[in-house]
Amino acid sequence: MFTLRRFNRNLSKKSRFFIGVIKANTIGLFTKRDFLIIALFTLLGAGGVFAATLITISTPDSQGAGYLRATACDENVTIRALTASDTATGQLYVATIALSDISQNATTGCGNKTMQVALKINNQMRYATWDIPAASTDSTFYLTGATSSISEYYADTLLSPFQANGLTNVAIAKIGVFSSNGSISISAGISHTCALLSTGAVKCWGYNDFGQLGDATSGTNRLTPVAVSGLSSGVTAISAGYFHSCALLSTGAVKCWGNNGFGQLGNDSGIQSLTPVAISGLSSGVTAISAGNRHSCALLSTGAVKCWGYNDFGQLGDGSGIQSSTPVAVSGLSSGVTAISTLSSGFHTCALLSTGAVKCWGHNYYGQLGDATSGTDRLTPVAVSGLSYGVTAISAGYQHTCALLSTGAVKCWGYNYSGQLGDATSGTDRLTPVAVSGLSSGVTAISTSGSHTCALLSTGAVKCWGNNGFGQLGDATSGTDRLTPVAVSGLSSGVTAISSSGSHTCALLSTGAVKCWGNNGYGQIGDNSQTNRLTPVAVSGIPVITR
Repeated sequence: MFTLRRFNRNLSKKSRFFIGVIKANTIGLFTKRDFLIIALFTLLGAGGVFAATLITISTPDSQGAGYLRATACDENVTIRALTASDTATGQLYVATIALSDISQNATTGCGNKTMQVALKINNQMRYATWDIPAASTDSTFYLTGATSSISEYYADTLLSPFQANGLTNVAIAKIGVFSSNGSISISAGISHTCALLSTGAVKCWGYNDFGQLGDATSGTNRLTPVAVSGLSSGVTAISAGYFHSCALLSTGAVKCWGNNGFGQLGNDSGIQSLTPVAISGLSSGVTAISAGNRHSCALLSTGAVKCWGYNDFGQLGDGSGIQSSTPVAVSGLSSGVTAISTLSSGFHTCALLSTGAVKCWGHNYYGQLGDATSGTDRLTPVAVSGLSYGVTAISAGYQHTCALLSTGAVKCWGYNYSGQLGDATSGTDRLTPVAVSGLSSGVTAISTSGSHTCALLSTGAVKCWGNNGFGQLGDATSGTDRLTPVAVSGLSSGVTAISSSGSHTCALLSTGAVKCWGNNGYGQIGDNSQTNRLTPVAVSGIPVITR
């Protein structure tokens, strides 16, 4: 029966808990308005999941809805965004989540279980967990400062508002927008690197003999990032190739710059350009780009693929073997493609289909196309054996290829001289996909290079394997190849994206900072030196998120 005394007693208990959570966890995180919102939810014992509507939305983009998923007391609840307009250029979403006053009866078996929350960060899912303490003698338990009841996660996808049933007194205390000049995307070329900033601008650094840095110069390497001319805003994706680079604009157009000896800039000429030039016939409708050795490819909104440039190995996929200085359609891929990949040093290309299957084409001397053959190049796409479904991401290296499965496992195939396939062997090429040892789950992204491979884990950590002649595996050693994945030193959490090429690797952190390691002979690490780095070092001049 309801009584005023019981109400006051419960109110007092909740107030004490609320104040304790604030004292233990919220210093510097919330405004006075946020305190009032949390207090209101906590004191009134509000059920379900609530979101403080503190968002200012400018021009939305098309990344789509993010979601939260919570698990507690053996009950799975999926919390989906009802609206999902994304951030305007130059901003990142930050969700600060407070879990307050979760109480359950001891007989429900909730004690010593875990609540899991997932956020979409840089288009990848990231997970955080809170341990729920065992029930007390009065059959009630509470989150305390010791159980990490407050956490921050930076997300590029809007996560508000939310609704769910089955959870008690869980408040999304703050969802706000912070400005940032940091990076939101990175791409490592053969000996140069580029970063896309949250402002929509692009900066590059490293080798510049062909103008691949895009700063209107050539012959002068840059040891720290320089701005790409004419791309101070409006860029949504970047790809660094062998001696050229490309950018995808918010209009759906593509621009490239650098070496153009084989038509890889796609502007119907063979003349290199020190600044970005428009790709002929691709003024709109492009959703992804990938710059290869001497060719480039684009994924269209129709699900079709077009490529241009060098074609001696059939890497353009049009069945001709003849190079083209303008985009040509890849045969048999007029729809249904969701991702493409070609490496800065590679002569083959791969596509991920909406069915979860993979097709590749081009150079196949070492079986890198995965169709159980070697020595026979393919001028049009062929199916990768054993990967007819279940693939979520692909990465084409120099002479090997890897795929990320929906289970979080990784499989690779092709050349294996340095152990870049990660199956604990070296010297034995694989003509069809083999499992990477120790990575049967928990991987969220992959990146292949000339002779090493890296994986981003759901924990935000990075592991690499294969050739380590320049320290590109990041485990503080050099000269010792690794036949199975090893942890990158100092990157046990907080990484949101990775990019490998040539003999260096870079990682994007949740703060917007970029760290690189490995070969630095041309300044491609970006730390204002030409010293090889065996562990990650910060790229100079890439600021972190400002709060």
